[in-house]
Amino acid sequence: MHSVRFICSEENVWHLSKQLISAFPASNCRVCFLTNCKRKVSLWHQRTGDPNFEGFVVWDYHVFAMLHHDQQGQLIFDLDTTLQFPCSAKEYVEKAIRPDCECHNNRRLFRVVDAKLYVEKFASDRSHMISPETFAHPPPWPIIVTHNCQNNLSKWLEVAVDRCPHTDSYGCVFDLEQFEKLCNSC
Repeated sequence: MHSVRFICSEENVWHLSKQLISAFPASNCRVCFLTNCKRKVSLWHQRTGDPNFEGFVVWDYHVFAMLHHDQQGQLIFDLDTTLQFPCSAKEYVEKAIRPDCECHNNRRLFRVVDAKLYVEKFASDRSHMISPETFAHPPPWPIIVTHNCQNNLSKWLEVAVDRCPHTDSYGCVFDLEQFEKLCNSC
């Protein structure tokens, strides 16, 4: 599987989504962008996180896949987690997202989209990686583009807390409470 640790979660999940779609009904596969307007979202049980604080890390955004499995329920595929892979959505929300640690001034938002649509529409020229803060080398595989788009990463990251839930051509944006309900409804 195509995967680079600690960077490019959006590309890693793009490749993972292609595999999930080929193995399971496409209607059961989703992709989730976790971010907010400040581009500072906290997560626990992450490989790059502080092991003394339950793998705590602050990402600008993070991307993972979701799958509704007929026997196992809703599963989360986070390529950067230290939790089981895949992990039940209930455990992932409880231990990695930690609703009990939600900060009102820094609310996390979840853009959820069908994985098939994500594979068809996502494009990134990796220009967001070109900065003094970038410490990692880009992935060895070619950039992901569509026939008419070189880069639309910013569209996937557009979220507004005052408009939840909000649906556009890049999926639906949920606040934490709505995302928890989504995870429990399937």
